[in-house]
Amino acid sequence: MTEQQILYFLTLVDERSFSKAAKKLYVTQPSFSQFIMKLEGQVGAKLIDRSSSPVKLTAAGEAYHQAALQTKAIFDNLKNRISDLEDLKYGTLRIGTTPFRGSTLLSKSVVQFHQEFPSVEISIFEGTVEEVLSGVQSGEIDLGIASGAFDDPLYHVEVLSREKLYLAVPEENPVTERLQDFRITADDILHDSLRLLKAPDCSMDEFRTESFLLFEQGENISRLSAKLLAEANIQPSISLRTRNLHTVMSFILAGMGISFIPDSFIKYGNIKQHPFYYSINSRFVENDICLIKRKNRYLTKAAMMYSQILKELISNGTWRVY
Repeated sequence: MTEQQILYFLTLVDERSFSKAAKKLYVTQPSFSQFIMKLEGQVGAKLIDRSSSPVKLTAAGEAYHQAALQTKAIFDNLKNRISDLEDLKYGTLRIGTTPFRGSTLLSKSVVQFHQEFPSVEISIFEGTVEEVLSGVQSGEIDLGIASGAFDDPLYHVEVLSREKLYLAVPEENPVTERLQDFRITADDILHDSLRLLKAPDCSMDEFRTESFLLFEQGENISRLSAKLLAEANIQPSISLRTRNLHTVMSFILAGMGISFIPDSFIKYGNIKQHPFYYSINSRFVENDICLIKRKNRYLTKAAMMYSQILKELISNGTWRVY
């Protein structure tokens, strides 16, 4: 299995189209198709089901795909070991995270790393927590950054920071007048005000009849939201589901409903306008932001240096970019 075979095959799997894969690789479609046919001849089995659109893997193709990922990880590890010997004159840093954290929490640390090691190529994969974990396990991702509780023996997990969920309610919602004593502003959260410390927790019963904006399954905030609602025995009226926190915030401000928002987003999301926030009395409102590595796997010098930069910024309270 050569590097070219791995590259061509994995590109076809990702693009799910011969024409798109050929375009991405800057080769003609006929020559690309011929390459895949030759590969299938060497393997002795059909790898691609061409009868469907988009194309699919055959059973043999699935097995080859797993082997290709494992072999690619070996090649990548070898390259990274060599690059470490060159003192980070070249190499790669592959970070996996969820879209919200990629857009708000990593900017400053990634920029600082790039300034110190400009020759290292940085790639950031954004997906669900499960996709990030899968990438760490397969070796496609060096470091994962996600929230949740991770007890899988495959991973080494280090808590970077803790965050808290607040219930965000649009200012014009009548409940805000009734619950004036419980209201918290974004400034309170941003500056850890005395008001933030003294504001009492609010019962979810106060919001039983409200419409909720919730997150798609697969996100940790979705799991916590479900636990919060189940704990309060609330069957929510759901007006919207999405994976994007900025989308949720825009619809909260438009008055479409209420939702659970992590304080890390309130602090680092570069939000210009905010709703009111309420602290909820529940054991499910606190959450860990974690750095995730694969156990018993070579960690590149680039990954170690980035981890150090990130942790220093967090300990200094300066990982916020805005």
